[in-house]
Amino acid sequence: MPARDAVPYNLGLHTNYATSLGWVIASWNMIEYYLFGLFTVILHSPPQRAQAAFYSLVNNKARIDMMRAVSADPTIPEKYRTRIQSALDNANEAARARNKYAHYLWTTDGNEIWATELLDTPVFDGQKQKIQWKEMIDAIEKIKASGEEINQLLQDWTQEHPIEWAAEILPRAWPKRLKPQSGDPLQSNDHPQSDE
Repeated sequence: MPARDAVPYNLGLHTNYATSLGWVIASWNMIEYYLFGLFTVILHSPPQRAQAAFYSLVNNKARIDMMRAVSADPTIPEKYRTRIQSALDNANEAARARNKYAHYLWTTDGNEIWATELLDTPVFDGQKQKIQWKEMIDAIEKIKASGEEINQLLQDWTQEHPIEWAAEILPRAWPKRLKPQSGDPLQSNDHPQSDE
């Protein structure tokens, strides 16, 4: 059934999906800030200059490509160059996982939730995909792992190579879940056990 035969998705119908979508979008924004922190550190630049360069690119691929080029600098210790490349690879994967939820058209067909890629032409004849709960949780886990990896890299780098202004711009540790909280998609019991 083409997407045009479904109706726009009301996020209030399934609060667990709405919470997860919010987590995916907000967490990706934090990863972008972590990437900016990493870019600042590897560029050896005042944060204002690094910020101007990083945020002048609005495309995630362009930002990551720029960071790959800068991190190839042979003055960066090999152990960090390897970790930076890994962190950038994982950030790219996290971005792909996020994009399905952030940029697709959400619709509902009965009790099922669907997503259609907005690049399909025409969009309402596009191929829609059922949103699977497990897939959303996998996306959240990829984003969470990417954020933790970049944060740890930043902490290790700045401990080994102290930077005077680092504490002013670098983010604190990625939030740890101390106890289940209402609406936390990874801890909540109000989500479907399986979509299979």
